[in-house]
Amino acid sequence: MSVLAWLFGLGVLATAFPFLFHLIRRTPRGQFPFSSLMFLRPSPPRLTRRSRLENLLLLLLRMGAIILIAAAFMRPFLRDNAILNFADLPGRKIAVILDTSASMNRGDLWNQALQRVQRIVGQAGDQDQIAIYRFDSGLTLVRANGPKLPAADFLNKYQLADTEPGWNRSDLGSALVTLADQLESDNDHGDASAKLQIVVISDMQSGSSTTALQNYQWPATVMVDFEQVSPKDPTNATLELLPADEADPGAIRENVLVRNSAVSTTDQFTVAWSGTETMTVPFHVPPGTTRILPVPRQGDSLVSEKLILKGDPASFDNEYFAVPPNQQVVSVAWIGDEPAEDAEQMLYYFQRCLPETATRLVEIAQHTVEKPLEWDVAALPELVVVTRELQGAERDAIDKCLAGGATILVVLNQPGMIESTATWTGIDENARFTTDSGGSYAMLGAIDFKHPVFEPFSGPRFNDFTQIRFWSHLRAEVPDDARVIASFDDESPAIWHRKQSGLPADSPGGIYVMGFGWQPSKSQLALSSKFLPVINRLVELAARTPQVADSGIIGHPVVLPAGYNHVAGPELVTFDLDPEMAVQNQISAPGIYRFSNSTDSTKPEISLALNLDPAESNSDIMPIEQITAFDIPVGKQPDARTEIETQRKLKDLELESRQKLWKWLIVGAAGLLILETWLAGRTDRAGSRHQTALLEDAA
Repeated sequence: MSVLAWLFGLGVLATAFPFLFHLIRRTPRGQFPFSSLMFLRPSPPRLTRRSRLENLLLLLLRMGAIILIAAAFMRPFLRDNAILNFADLPGRKIAVILDTSASMNRGDLWNQALQRVQRIVGQAGDQDQIAIYRFDSGLTLVRANGPKLPAADFLNKYQLADTEPGWNRSDLGSALVTLADQLESDNDHGDASAKLQIVVISDMQSGSSTTALQNYQWPATVMVDFEQVSPKDPTNATLELLPADEADPGAIRENVLVRNSAVSTTDQFTVAWSGTETMTVPFHVPPGTTRILPVPRQGDSLVSEKLILKGDPASFDNEYFAVPPNQQVVSVAWIGDEPAEDAEQMLYYFQRCLPETATRLVEIAQHTVEKPLEWDVAALPELVVVTRELQGAERDAIDKCLAGGATILVVLNQPGMIESTATWTGIDENARFTTDSGGSYAMLGAIDFKHPVFEPFSGPRFNDFTQIRFWSHLRAEVPDDARVIASFDDESPAIWHRKQSGLPADSPGGIYVMGFGWQPSKSQLALSSKFLPVINRLVELAARTPQVADSGIIGHPVVLPAGYNHVAGPELVTFDLDPEMAVQNQISAPGIYRFSNSTDSTKPEISLALNLDPAESNSDIMPIEQITAFDIPVGKQPDARTEIETQRKLKDLELESRQKLWKWLIVGAAGLLILETWLAGRTDRAGSRHQTALLEDAA
């Protein structure tokens, strides 16, 4: 026999009331007046305890009714012989993902996280299987799915106690999506009845990316539980060097932005370049705000390579690294006889489109008829511009450049060039120039804005070329393998592109042909605002050495020129790059990195400043609604013990609702009350008759 609501059993204590009532003497009910007592003061009998119980049967009936009513409210039922045990239930598959992003370097967050791992492992049941992952910008397996181990040995066995957080950005969304797919896939191929649980141990900072969850249908069988760790002091501020302003290159790099988190308890900070502590600048930044101030440095050049923020207890993001820009060198061979300083010739405008900047240097070498083409195979130009008729030896030299991966730009501005450049342009001797007279002119009628040359002009603000007039241009039929990227309003080709054999189909290199000259006597192109970006775009596409940024973000792709295989990192750490691994995966911490070619000392060293992702400094707590908005079930899967208790309760409810013993108890209580009422009435009548007989005898 078992009950559902045992607490109602306390109602049995109410049986004490009939017992007490039987012990209390009550005032007699019948009154008979005597004339001799009319002048005396009434003195009712005092209530006293009886020395013995009377009417024991009535007492037992009343107490029995109370007991049956209390037992009915307890909802009793008879258990069957079915036994529930842990072996009858499947265990949980628990995947613990441990946040190792840069923000976990704050305070004692990492120690808290390891303690949470131990607690989760210790609380897991014998039927549960546990897997451990680390995540930052990606997901890494630490311990594959398997039976639990003693919590004391878990951290040491998988070397978690010796690990530390990294410096990459946190991408919680991608980690959850990857793990949910993996859990569901493993469940489909294994025990489909297992309960799937993801436990996230993280500081849950709001800078963590959840973009991957936006278009993902979360599986309903996978539940997510968040174990948040928090620092004792939530204060966190970070700094950032603002981008350079080309109009004022001397003062730009001094402009520093300091951002303070909304939950910070401090608003007083200082910023200085390393080695210039005497030039410290105080920053007053209230919580949740930013402030920009100039921070001076020594001299006009960037001698110091690191900005330091002080006053912030969370020091993981209090340094910002910077280096001078890396200058890209592009070599151009100009094959033409025009004077470089003649404002009526094409070279004059071409040179002025390509001034030297901090990030690029274009070296233009002019080759006239008197100066033959003599190029070293190891130093072939990257762009060859042809503006005159060529000799046989010159054509062979240009073919050598094409074979070496150079880009050729043929500018057909005179009839003599048609035959000598036909190998590259693909047009025949029937092509002819048309010179418009009487004020007539041609315009560009169709432009392929999907081609890399004109792609920067694809927006509606920049795609208007109707203001450019052409006084003279070529009319010709282009070969079938050419792609016309611009044509005139008379449908004759203006600019076309031919691929060099051996180059990939999507390569922007090869041969470009212009059927017009850009000098003022033949067109308005050189005087228009479109000329400078078109020429710069051609040079950019022709450059074999990619432009290397001077700064980057830890974990983001790092693009280096071919041959750069040696690295000198912070604290004089040097190593050779593994060609089979991405460069960003071989760099572990923010700092200044210098790349060089170990076999060619003539190649200039490339300096790169890698900083923390600004999103990692956004340490405010991510609201849980940001996760549940993607229909992710948040909570814990029940363990075997909880599941056993739940199933037992359900089984008890089923038995009780089927047996309904409480109804029979109520019927029994009602029967006892009826019997008690009849017996009490009969006893009361017998007592009254006995009292009347005594009075009659006394009279």
